[in-house]
Amino acid sequence: MSNEQCLIEFHDRLQHAVSDMSYRKLGRLTDTHPETVRRYMQGQAPSTTFLINLCKAFGISADWLLTGRGAMRCSDIRMNALRLANPSELLNALAASFADQTERLARLEQISTDLDGVRAESNTVREHKPETRPKAIRLGLNTNEPVVAKQAESIAIESHTVADSTDESDCVSRIRTALSKRSA
Repeated sequence: MSNEQCLIEFHDRLQHAVSDMSYRKLGRLTDTHPETVRRYMQGQAPSTTFLINLCKAFGISADWLLTGRGAMRCSDIRMNALRLANPSELLNALAASFADQTERLARLEQISTDLDGVRAESNTVREHKPETRPKAIRLGLNTNEPVVAKQAESIAIESHTVADSTDESDCVSRIRTALSKRSA
């Protein structure tokens, strides 16, 4: 088949795809100037941008438009492929799809197992986390005495930032020092 004959068949398919639509409307749909659309529809080779936009706007298969093979509409491609495929190709495709799904399921199960491990570690950390009571109470200071209770509460706020960054003995000495200064 000669290039000229292919071009004629291409333009026949192009005319068939757009039917009797005006150049102006076709230009709006394809984002192309109407005069350029007229030249394309009358035989000039169209740009790839025009062809891509045309296929998108009309739901046309680019393979059909360019070569005449396959279904005209993209929505018909799957049915056409199933009709043309032989049973062994379909079974091979089904087996490959099944193997892929099995592999995905195995990965999801591994992720689920990993997440369960992280949750268990997180729960263990929470169980061993120090109490959230003020540091003065956790360190055994007698907070039942009225003066000490008020001071312990205010010192607990001060010592909270200290307790996170220092060891416990240093924290106890800082609280006792603060208590002695406030009661004096």
